[in-house]
Amino acid sequence: MQLSGKNQDIYKALLAQITGDIKSNPRLREFRKATTEPLKLSGLGKLTIPVVVWDALLAEDSLTDEWDVRIEDGNGSSPEFAMNKR
Repeated sequence: MQLSGKNQDIYKALLAQITGDIKSNPRLREFRKATTEPLKLSGLGKLTIPVVVWDALLAEDSLTDEWDVRIEDGNGSSPEFAMNKR
């Protein structure tokens, strides 16, 4: 998926944050983040991640190799980006 310049920067920063969280906790079996809450990203500050960036992460090879990646309805709350270790 081709992202615009700013979204590409957000994508890279968010991917780095997610992979950093995973590497810092190797026993992690499940990972979740709300898709509508602002996140603080390195070099970009605090911002709300556009839906197109979350959608692009669903096909990211570095995540999908070992994880089942999806966006789930939040049962009345905001949708969540969810990953479960295979």
